[in-house]
Amino acid sequence: MKRGIKMSPHNFEAVGYLIAGSLSSLMLLGWLRYEFEIPLIPITVTMAILLIIGIVAAVLLSNYIKASRQFNQFVRGLKLEGYPIVFYKHSIKDNKRYFYIKDQGEPYTQKLIDSVESLAKAYSTVILSEKTDRQGKELVMEYRMREQEKMNIRKALVPNKGFVHVAPDFLWDYHQYPHGVIVGRTGEGKSVLALSIMRQLRYQDVKVYYMDPKNSGKTKRALEGTGVEYHSNPQEMRDLMIALRREAYERAESMKNYSHLAEDFKRDWRDIVIVFDELAALPKMFGIDKKTYSDIMEAFQNIIFTGRESCVQIIALCQSADAAVFGEKQGAATRSNFGFRCAMGVIVDDERYKMIFPEMKKVDLKRHEKGAGLAGFSGDERPREIIVPFFTGLDDGAEEDATKADDDSTGRL
Repeated sequence: MKRGIKMSPHNFEAVGYLIAGSLSSLMLLGWLRYEFEIPLIPITVTMAILLIIGIVAAVLLSNYIKASRQFNQFVRGLKLEGYPIVFYKHSIKDNKRYFYIKDQGEPYTQKLIDSVESLAKAYSTVILSEKTDRQGKELVMEYRMREQEKMNIRKALVPNKGFVHVAPDFLWDYHQYPHGVIVGRTGEGKSVLALSIMRQLRYQDVKVYYMDPKNSGKTKRALEGTGVEYHSNPQEMRDLMIALRREAYERAESMKNYSHLAEDFKRDWRDIVIVFDELAALPKMFGIDKKTYSDIMEAFQNIIFTGRESCVQIIALCQSADAAVFGEKQGAATRSNFGFRCAMGVIVDDERYKMIFPEMKKVDLKRHEKGAGLAGFSGDERPREIIVPFFTGLDDGAEEDATKADDDSTGRL
C-alpha cells in the first residue's frame, strides 16, 4: 500500500493560514491604497496569487482535509494519551479509504487498533479487509456505495466469460468460487437477481436450468426466449438432477484420471448452472413424494461437493440458509461449499447472519432500500455492501412497481 498522507493534529492548517493571511493582506492593502494612494500593485498581485493558490489547494485537498478533521475528532473521542502514527489515502474511483496504523508498541496505538470497528463507523464505512504485519495494521474501507442505477433487464450488464455482475461494482468469478446461495425474505428480489445472472450466463453460452418448486407463471414468462430450460414438475426435476449428477461425476473422474488434459477439458466442456428457486418449497410441492424429494436433494448435495472441477454448478435461492433447507438433518456441510454468498435486505439477527456468512465478521447493512444487500466469497474476512440495479422490462417491457410485487416479480433487486 502507498501510505499516503500522515495524519497529525495540525494537518492542512497551513492552507487555512495561507488563505486567511492572503485575504487579510489584500484587504489591508486595499485600504492603504484607498487612504494614501500608495502604488501597491506588485504586492497586491503577489497576495492575490497566494490567495488563489490557497483556494485551489483547499479545493483539491478538500476530501483529505475533511478526513483529517474526522480523524482528529475520533482520536479526541477515544481520549488517547498520545497521537498514533497513521497514514491515510482514498480512491474516489474505487470508493475506498486506506488506513495504515504504524505500531511502535505504544498503549495508545494499541487502543486505536482495538477500535478499528468504531473508526469505520466514524467514517460511515464498511471494512473490506484487514492486514497486520510486524510494523502495524492496514485497513481498507468502502466509504461510499454507488447510487442505484436503472436498467432494462433485457439489456443486463454482460461482462467477460467466467464472470457475472451481481452489482455494477461487484463481479462474481464463478469458476474460482463455484456454487452460489442467495438469501432474502419475500419481496427482497432474489428471483429477479437470479434472472439477471441467468441472462448473463446464457449470453456466455452457459447451459442454464431453472428449477421452480413455486411453479411461478411470471418467472416462466420472463425466461421465454432466453434459452433457460424451465422445470417445475417434480419427476422432471428428479430425472434431470440425477442426469446432471452423473455428468458432474463423469467430468470429475476425467479430471482425476487425466489430469494432464485438465485445461483441454475446461476449454471443451460447456458450463452448466442449475438455479434452484426457493428450496424450502420443494418438499411441499403438489405431487412430490418422499422418495422423489430425497433423490432430488441427494443429487443436489452430490453436485455441490463435486466442486469446480466438473463445471456443473448450483445457485440456490432461499429465505433462510439453515441446514434443513439443504436436506441435512444435522450440520451444514452442504452450505459451507457455496463459494458465493449473497443476502438481500437486512439480516435481523446474528444466527441468520452466521448461516449465510459463517466465517465472516459482522457487517451491519447501512442502506435499507430494495436492492441493497451483502455479498462475499468463501475465504473473505467480511462481506461487502452492494446496491444492485433497479430493473425494468420484466413484463413486456413495462416497469414493475416493487411496492406491490411479490418475491418472484419485484421490479427491484
